[in-house]
Amino acid sequence: MNIIRQAAALTLSAAISISTVFGQETVLEGWHMKDPSEGIYGVGAEKAYELLKDRKPTKVVVAILDSGVDTDHEDLQDNIWVNPNEIAGNGIDDDKNGYVDDINGWNFLGNAEGQNLDAANLEITRIYRKLAPRFQEIESKKDVAKEDRADYERFKNAEAEILEELNASSQEFMQIDGFLNIFTAADSTARAELRENYSSEDVLGWKPEAEDVKLYQSILAGLTQDPNFSKASLTKYHAYLEEKLEFHYNPRFVDRSFIGDNPDDFSNRFYGNNDVSAPHDDHGTHVAGIVGAVSGNGIGMDGIAQNVELMILRTVPNGDEFDKDIANAIRYAADNGADIINMSFGKGYSPHFEEVHKAIKHAEEKGVLMVHA
Repeated sequence: MNIIRQAAALTLSAAISISTVFGQETVLEGWHMKDPSEGIYGVGAEKAYELLKDRKPTKVVVAILDSGVDTDHEDLQDNIWVNPNEIAGNGIDDDKNGYVDDINGWNFLGNAEGQNLDAANLEITRIYRKLAPRFQEIESKKDVAKEDRADYERFKNAEAEILEELNASSQEFMQIDGFLNIFTAADSTARAELRENYSSEDVLGWKPEAEDVKLYQSILAGLTQDPNFSKASLTKYHAYLEEKLEFHYNPRFVDRSFIGDNPDDFSNRFYGNNDVSAPHDDHGTHVAGIVGAVSGNGIGMDGIAQNVELMILRTVPNGDEFDKDIANAIRYAADNGADIINMSFGKGYSPHFEEVHKAIKHAEEKGVLMVHA
C-alpha cells in the first residue's frame, strides 16, 4: 500500500511533464498552405499557386537528408525520385556513380549485407569514447603534455556533460517508470471493472471498495480529463528516456562498428545500401510529406511543392548523425540531380565540420539550394 501511494505521489508531476512534451492543440487541416492575410500564418502556398496557375511548372528534385522515408506511403509514393540511369534489382552500378541499385537514393547508415543502424550515440559520447583511452586515468591538467591539453579539456568537458545528463535522465526515468507501473495497474483494473474503452464519466462514476482501487480511481479521474495525456504518449516518453540511458549517453554502446567503415576517413564515400526506408523513418517521412505529399488526392495532407520529386538520403539515426554521412549525402545529392537539399537535423558538436563545409561548397558550385532547419 505504501509503495502504491509513493508511486501515486509522482503522478501529477509526471503527467504534467508528459503533457508538456507531447500535448498538442487541434489545428486547422492544411493551415501550412494558408496566407497571413487569411488570419493564419502559413506559407501562402495556395495564393502562390493561384497567381502562377497560367505558368508551366518545372519539376524540382528535393533531396531529403533525414532518418529515411517510407517510399511506399500512399501519399508519397507517386512523388518519390527514381534514378533514371539505374536498373532496379540487377546488382549492378549501371550509372557508374559508385552506388549499386540506388533507385530512390541511398542509405549511408547500413552495410552491404542489409544491416541498418537505428539507435546511435550522441556526438558528445563518441568524443568521450575516442579520448578516454588517453585521458581517463589522468587527474590533473598539469600531468598532460602541453600539445595534448586542448584534447584533455575536450575530454573533461565531455565527461562532465555526459555525467550530468545521465544523472538527470536516470532520476527522471525512475520517476516516469514508477508512474508507468502505477498507471498500467490502474488502467488494467479499470478495464476489468468498468469496460475496455472506459471514459472519464465511467471513472468519475466508479465506486470501488478496496483502498488500492480507490487510489487507482483517483489517479485516473485526473488523467482521463486531461486532453493532452494518453497512454501512448506516456509509453513514448518512457522509451525516449530509456534510449538516452542505453544508447545516446552510453559510452559502452558502440553504434557503428557493423557498417565496417571508419567514420573519420572521408576518402571512403562508397558504403551503405539502398534501403532508404530503414528503421526509424517516421521523422523523414513527416518531413517528406511537408515538402512533397501528393496534392489533391484526398489522402492525408497536401505537400507544399506540387511538382517535386523526393530523393531520399538516409543519414540520421536515432541519435546524432555522423559528419561523414552528411558530407557524402550532400555530394550524392549534388552529383545526382538534386535542385534543393533539405536538412532537418542538428547536433551540439561537429568534429569534422570542415569536411561537411567542403561538401556544402561542392553543392553550391553546382547551383544546389541548401535548406537547414
